[in-house]
Amino acid sequence: MSGTSRFGDLLRSHRQVASLSQEELASAAELSTRAIGNMERGLTTRPYPRTLRLLASALGLDDAAANELIGAATSARRDEPVHDSQVPRRFSAPRGESVKMVRFLARAFEAGGGNARQLTSDAQIPDWALRGEEAMVSPYFAMRMWELAEHAFEDPQLPLTVVAHLKPGELDIYDYLFATAPTLRDGFDLGSRYLRLLTTNARLEVEAETDREVTYSYRYLDGDGRGAELALQLSAAVFCARASAAIRQQVAPIRVAFTQPAPRSHGTFSETFGTSRVDFDAPVTTFTFRSQDLNLPMPGADPTLARILTRYADTLTQS
Repeated sequence: MSGTSRFGDLLRSHRQVASLSQEELASAAELSTRAIGNMERGLTTRPYPRTLRLLASALGLDDAAANELIGAATSARRDEPVHDSQVPRRFSAPRGESVKMVRFLARAFEAGGGNARQLTSDAQIPDWALRGEEAMVSPYFAMRMWELAEHAFEDPQLPLTVVAHLKPGELDIYDYLFATAPTLRDGFDLGSRYLRLLTTNARLEVEAETDREVTYSYRYLDGDGRGAELALQLSAAVFCARASAAIRQQVAPIRVAFTQPAPRSHGTFSETFGTSRVDFDAPVTTFTFRSQDLNLPMPGADPTLARILTRYADTLTQS
């Protein structure tokens, strides 16, 4: 029996002995019900110490039982490389994510005081993905990094801090397509059209539109669990931050919504996005802008350069 499945079985057994539902244990341990379910099913591997301490306390475990639970969670081998056949089934479709995002996350975690080398090693990311080659890797790797980083930093809103480290131009042609568009609305349209430059595992779309506002949705085609929730936090924050950076003035969304359960406090969300209208447990992650803001001209608009970039982007996405 693997360390991960043994941990899930132990956790379920202790929960049942304590006569707790997954919802009740999640509430007592200050975790989400989805997190408990993922751990019991073996979808979340090797929880970090803080989560284990919360679980042991919520379950009322004595020292011996707590040590057994911790031992089961930490017994999985960390030095075994992930091959294609080891990627979870929820990523079995031919989805890919640019290594640019993996490298950015590693740099951002390092800048925040984390051990990027350890994180990428624990996430079992191939060494070549951190070097100069341009390629697509399974979305599993970046989402696994998020799970590990959340535990390492003990920060459930880590993506909202990480977004500050993403500089304009860091995503190469994708950033320049956005910045050279005529208006902010055109920038989002191009961001949707050429998202394949960064990932084939997501869609940026207009979810709803009126004369006064436009709601954009961002969703993954494959992937769920806590890693996906954190990655969606970052994605929404990146698009909203890009809007202000491109316009060179503060342009805040009217409201944002996330699929994840509501955290105990969402002050950081309001501060990051510049709006008090932050919703959770939504069917899809969305951010909504005023139409008048979307029609603002881009200071960096360059029709000639934009035409060159779009032609080049077309060759990249069609190859």
